[in-house]
Amino acid sequence: MNCNTYPPNRNIDKLSPKFKEKVQRFLADNPEIFVTEASRSAHRQSCLLRTGASRIARSRHQDGMAIDIAFHGDELYPPVTVWDNSIGKKVVNPQWRKVANSAKDHGMNWGYDLWAHTGFIDATHFEDDGVPLLERSNEDMVEDIDVNNNDKNDEINDAKEVDISLLLTKFQHLEKLLKNTTEAYGRVMDDVRGITNTTE
Repeated sequence: MNCNTYPPNRNIDKLSPKFKEKVQRFLADNPEIFVTEASRSAHRQSCLLRTGASRIARSRHQDGMAIDIAFHGDELYPPVTVWDNSIGKKVVNPQWRKVANSAKDHGMNWGYDLWAHTGFIDATHFEDDGVPLLERSNEDMVEDIDVNNNDKNDEINDAKEVDISLLLTKFQHLEKLLKNTTEAYGRVMDDVRGITNTTE
């Protein structure tokens, strides 16, 4: 069965407004990809289910909360896994993992991570993770505050090191001065004792 009777809708304007904003940011950070499908009709979903291209009766696409993507260039769909000689087994293709990590940063879950353990591979699929952008921004803000605090702590520690170094230098100078003073005092006392002995 061919589902071309119900072609994919690539227009992200048909997505849920909040998810659309995530998608726009995601695409802006990953110019090597493009959307192959955004929202989906019930007829197309039913067709995909019958052909085995989907395994669920209702897709997140139908709610405007998912997209499918491909890569620009000659290879629209690079292999999802590649052989890693250093460890002697297959790993997720870094090309896909980079995009998936970016998607996670923008509030999306990757289809491969969601369902690969079931044997169903849907690497082109990315869907909303349910966390609003505002909450995600607050989390990022907390991380930024932590980083800034760490920077401030580093500055304070550096200042402390400078202060300790300066104090140590001053102490060494005073110690030397005290030693010289003590030696001078000793010589004066020797002279006094010499004069006293002569007078006697």
